[in-house]
Amino acid sequence: MPPTRQEVTIVRKGVDQGLAYGVGRVLFVVAAVLAGVTGAHAAAPVAMSNPVDVGGMDAGGIGDPEIIKFRGKYYMYSSNNNYTGGANSDRVLVWESIDLVNWAYKGVAANYANGWMNWAPDVLYHNGQFYMVTSGDSGSGGRPADPYYPALPPYYRDHVVMRSDSPVGPFVKMTDNLPGSIDGHIFQDDDGKLYFFWASGGGIRYRALSAPNTIDSAQAERHLTSCVVNIVGNWTEAPMVWKRNGTYFLSYSGNDLIRDDYQVHVCKGASLESLKPQTNKVLSLDTAGSWVGSAHNTIVTGPDLVTVYNAYHERRSGTGGDGRPAMLRQLALSEAWVASDGQLLADAPDSGFNKPAQPLFRDDFNRTAIGSNWQQYGAAPWGIWGSELLWNDSKGYAGWQLQVTKTTASPADYVYEGMAKHFSWGPLTVSPYPKYGIASSVVRDTLGNITSAFFFGVDARNNLLVSWAVVNGVDQGWQNTSMPAGWNHNVWRTLRIEKRGNTFKLYYDDMLKQTRVINNLHGGAIGVAADNTHVDFSSLAMNPNISGWYRITPRIAPTRSVEVGGWSVVNGGNVIQWTYFGNPNQIW
Repeated sequence: MPPTRQEVTIVRKGVDQGLAYGVGRVLFVVAAVLAGVTGAHAAAPVAMSNPVDVGGMDAGGIGDPEIIKFRGKYYMYSSNNNYTGGANSDRVLVWESIDLVNWAYKGVAANYANGWMNWAPDVLYHNGQFYMVTSGDSGSGGRPADPYYPALPPYYRDHVVMRSDSPVGPFVKMTDNLPGSIDGHIFQDDDGKLYFFWASGGGIRYRALSAPNTIDSAQAERHLTSCVVNIVGNWTEAPMVWKRNGTYFLSYSGNDLIRDDYQVHVCKGASLESLKPQTNKVLSLDTAGSWVGSAHNTIVTGPDLVTVYNAYHERRSGTGGDGRPAMLRQLALSEAWVASDGQLLADAPDSGFNKPAQPLFRDDFNRTAIGSNWQQYGAAPWGIWGSELLWNDSKGYAGWQLQVTKTTASPADYVYEGMAKHFSWGPLTVSPYPKYGIASSVVRDTLGNITSAFFFGVDARNNLLVSWAVVNGVDQGWQNTSMPAGWNHNVWRTLRIEKRGNTFKLYYDDMLKQTRVINNLHGGAIGVAADNTHVDFSSLAMNPNISGWYRITPRIAPTRSVEVGGWSVVNGGNVIQWTYFGNPNQIW
C-alpha cells in the first residue's frame, strides 16, 4: 500500500518528555538532539489517570496540596478536611514520595495547638529550616459561622507561622500576626528576598517580609486587582508564585471550593508589580465527570529534573447524604510547560499524565560503600555515612579532592543537581578559600588526568557562591557571588547546574545566582569536589536538558494526538510517521 500523508498541527511545548508514544494507529518517533549518552532511551511512558490514590488520608482526602522537594524526596501537606471538631480537626498531615504518585504517610506535621484551622498549609525551606504558614485566628472574631459547617469557629483574620527542623515536623508556632485571612504563601526570589501572598476580595494581595515570620514595615502592601477570578463575586484565593527564566507566574483559584467550576488562573510578568493575566489565563478547569473543581494548585518539578507538574486537588462531584456539597478531595497532577509565546499552560485534568520518570542518573548513597562507579582524585578520605550521604574531610589537604563517575556521562546539554552540607574548614595556610560543590562536564585524557571540567559550589569562609571552569587545560577563571551576611552554610543546600549550549545557569536553593558562558565545554562525567573543608553530599541527579517536545494533532482528528520526545540517540534526525504494522511511510 502506498504511503498516506497524515496532515498534522505541531505545537511546541517547553518541557521535555523523552521517548515518544503513540495514540491510535499512528506512532511518531523523533530522532534529534541527544548525543554522548549511549543507549539513553527513556522507558515507555506509563499513562496514569486523575485523581492520584494517596493512602493515609483522613475522611476528607487531600485538599489544597502543598508539595516541596528536599534531599531527593517530595513532601506533601494537606488541609484538614475532617470538620467534626476537636483535636483531630485542626492538624496538618504529611506524606513522602520519590515519584509524586506513590506516597507514604508520615504522620501529623502540625496539630491544633499551633494554629486555628490549619487550612492550606504552605511550606518554605529557608536558611536550613522549614516554615509553614496556615490560617490562624487572632481571637478578634469575624463573620458568622459557615452555614455548611456550623461546628467551625468564626472566621479568622490572620496567618500562623510555624517552624521545624524536619520536613515531617513537628512544626511549632512562632507567630500569628501575618496579615490576610486564608491561603498564605511565601515566595523567595532569586536575590533571597521574601514576599507573603494571601487570598483577598478583588484580587491577590502581597507584602515584603524581612524574615519568614515578620512583615517588612518599610514596604507597602500591594493589591493585584487584575489577578482575580470573577465568577461569583470577586473572592480570589490560593496564590502561588513560580519563577522561570526571569518571568514570574502567579497562579490563583476561585471562587469557592464547593463549586464545580472552581478553577486556576495565571498572571505573569517581568516583576511582581507587573503581574497581569496571561492571554490563556485558565490553567485548570474541570466541571464534568466524577471529579470536579480542579484548583488550589502548586507547581513542582518532577524527579527527572525537567518535567514540570501542576499539582492540585479535585473534589468528588455531587452532594452528601445531608445535601451539602461532597467534600472528598484528592490529589491530581497535570503536566505543565511554558509555551513558545511565554504562557504557562497545563494539560486538562481528564487528560491524565505520564508517571513521572526518574533521571538518567541518580545516587542517594543508600549503601555502605562508595561503589565501583566512582573514581577518587586526591588523597583526602571519603566515605558513606548512615547509608544516606557521601562525606569528605579534605581539611589540611592541598588541592582539589574529587569523586567522579567512571562510566556515567552527561550529554552536551544537561541538568545536574545535588545537595551539600558544610561542617568546617581546615588551616588557611593550606587554602584561604576552602570550598566544596558539584562538578560536571569532566573530561579525562588517555592517562586519566582531568583536562576539562565545570565546578559550582560554596566558599563558606568567605560567604561566597563560586564557579570555575577549565577547558582543554586552559583556566576559564572564577566568578564569585556574595551571599547575605549571616547566611548559614552548615545546613543542607541544593546546588544545580543547567547547561544548554555554551550557557551555564547556576541555581542555589532554587535561586538563580549566576549565568556563565563557557565555550567548547561539552558533556562528560559528573561528580563532587572539595578543597580544605569537611562536607557532606546527598541526592545527586542528572538528566538531559532537552530543548522541548511536541504535541502532534491530526487535522482530521483534533481531539487525538501523539507526543514526541525532543531527543533520541541520533543527532539531527527526522520525525517519522509509522503505520500500525511497524513500517515507515512518511518522513518529515
